[in-house]
Amino acid sequence: MTLDDAATREMMEAYYESLLHGGGRSEAMRQVQLSMLHSGPHAHPYYWASFIVSGNPAALDERPVPPTFAKVNPGPRGCGCEVGATSQHSMAGWAAALAALGLVWALRTARRPRDARTGPLKERPEAPPACGTRTS
Repeated sequence: MTLDDAATREMMEAYYESLLHGGGRSEAMRQVQLSMLHSGPHAHPYYWASFIVSGNPAALDERPVPPTFAKVNPGPRGCGCEVGATSQHSMAGWAAALAALGLVWALRTARRPRDARTGPLKERPEAPPACGTRTS
């Protein structure tokens, strides 16, 4: 698989520019990848996801550079995420899925004839003739 040369050039130029301004190796790559993710023409991971920084994540002058993460305001549950939140839409979706699953199960079991003693009827092979008997 080949990568897009123009996108790679833009990414590497932005990466080395960040390094020249004192950014850490890993943080510079992270920031460039995030900027590409949010740009229109190169937002797809095809253009930027194959590049990683291996080795020392510090700046070129060996100064450690901590990553900068976006500040997330805590919600009512103490976090800024939507995980575990229940809404009318999500509950209705689960209820519809469960109802559909029950309907499929009911239709499948209603189609099978059952023998009261042995459960579902199966095709039974005919027994072989007893030893010493003739077949015509």
